[in-house]
Amino acid sequence: MILVYVAILALVLVGLVGLAIDGALVASTAQQLQHGADAAALHAVRYVELDVDPFAVTRAAAVNVALANEAAKKTIKLDTNAGNVADGDIVVGYWDSYARTFTPTVTSPNAVRVRANRTEEAADGPLSLLFAPVFGTDTSDVGVTSTAVLAPPPPAHVLILDPTGNDALRINGTNYLHVPSGRIHANSSSACGISLVGTPSMLAARTTVVGGACYPEGSIIGPVIEDSDVIPDPLAGVLPTVVSWNVFKGSLPTPAGPAGEINAAGTYDPGYYPKGVDIASTMVVNLNPGSYMFGDDVKVGGSAMVYGTGVTLFFDKNAELDISGSGAGMVMTPPGSSSPFYGVTLFFHRQTTGNSVCKIGGGGTFDVEGITYVPAGELVMGGTPGKELGGIIAWRASTNGTTGFTVTGKGLPPFPSGPKNAFLVE
Repeated sequence: MILVYVAILALVLVGLVGLAIDGALVASTAQQLQHGADAAALHAVRYVELDVDPFAVTRAAAVNVALANEAAKKTIKLDTNAGNVADGDIVVGYWDSYARTFTPTVTSPNAVRVRANRTEEAADGPLSLLFAPVFGTDTSDVGVTSTAVLAPPPPAHVLILDPTGNDALRINGTNYLHVPSGRIHANSSSACGISLVGTPSMLAARTTVVGGACYPEGSIIGPVIEDSDVIPDPLAGVLPTVVSWNVFKGSLPTPAGPAGEINAAGTYDPGYYPKGVDIASTMVVNLNPGSYMFGDDVKVGGSAMVYGTGVTLFFDKNAELDISGSGAGMVMTPPGSSSPFYGVTLFFHRQTTGNSVCKIGGGGTFDVEGITYVPAGELVMGGTPGKELGGIIAWRASTNGTTGFTVTGKGLPPFPSGPKNAFLVE
């Protein structure tokens, strides 16, 4: 009986080992196909603006690079797809970076999509398996897709300045950070300069980091590029010293009233408020266009709301922002191009360091266009999902709890984007 059991178990074990080996073969082949498709798309898209229909040069470039790569010991063969059929091996088209959609077109294209397949219809046919034929399955279909675009580098709508910190950008918990039309970049050289923990979702046209990124598989949508170059702080020259800050502060009018604080509903004028803001309940504060500076913390609790059009809020040294009420929120836009603070909505003192310097939470509407600038402290994003920021430049940033932020790029000044280059988008 023991011999019978051993014989049966041996067959089962052989079958399991065979399935594991065939599974590894399929996964390895898919990875090799992906490398070939990526290389082919990146090379081909460099010609897309110089070529004309039927884009023979572009298609030949993809074919030649694919042939220089192997998958399962066979060169990767692509059909040229001169008719530009949507499901062909080489498709010329247009990539919409905001909607993250690819549309086949030969009119002003900016992208190339490559499909590398081992299927019945492909030149090399399906992938032959090693052990599965024993169970009646001789082959497996394997296919991958890669899309490359030729465009200026997407602007860094999220820029993390800390050059060495671990978890300089930390997405923590069941939440999301989406940057549909821009880039997420961290200057940290740490092995985990960008860190995702739990079950988060992060989306960007491109995610780049000087060091490395640590994240669960599938939690970052869009290409992730490590070992990237440092991006300098584009606002480093705005009020760069304590002297310049204090001169600007001294130029602001001191609002009327003995309190020097916004602590009641109403409409307020630009100026220096030495005691900050403290509103709660259902108070609604409207800010007229201009520059405001707060000498103490800005606290928005309860269901209070702050509205402002064409405003920049400055937070003096050690003054912090805390939006944490169950219905609290903020809706604001920055000043336009005629202002020295064009595109900047929240600006924190360069000597305000530490955790939770700018804390955006609460359950109310939060839609702040323009740049939120926290050059030496931490930005903490929390509260209910659905909040929007125009752009972020911060020393460090993190999410907290179950939240969701979209960085839209709205209201940002046109920072230089650089020359066009080829990069993968999916």
